Amino acid sequence: MKRVKYGVGVMALAAGVLSSSSVAGAAPASDAGAAGWPICERSRICIWQGAQFEGFIKLTQVPVTPGSCRLIWFGGSSVFNNSSVTQRLYTSKNCTGTPRRDVAPGAYISDLGYEYYSLGG
Repeated sequence: MKRVKYGVGVMALAAGVLSSSSVAGAAPASDAGAAGWPICERSRICIWQGAQFEGFIKLTQVPVTPGSCRLIWFGGSSVFNNSSVTQRLYTSKNCTGTPRRDVAPGAYISDLGYEYYSLGG
């Protein structure tokens, strides 16, 4: 049953992405996907400045390979991993320390509870 819900959500999400313009850097993220799903292109991890997928969005091409680190210029407070690779968020700017948060493929988290400043594989 969970797979069916996920598949329908991804289809709705894909429809929303196809009807919206591509974002290469930071842009306002006021558009919400169908049924409240955040809009995030396939094979990307999308990180929003605010909770509930609000504020500015940063799209980072994934996968971030193991041992690599990418800076999130603003503190990320919500995330959607629309890739096939688990990614890890860190509260530091250099992918070290705790708290850290693993984000599984297909997972979206509307309120991370902390601001995260770096992304690692």
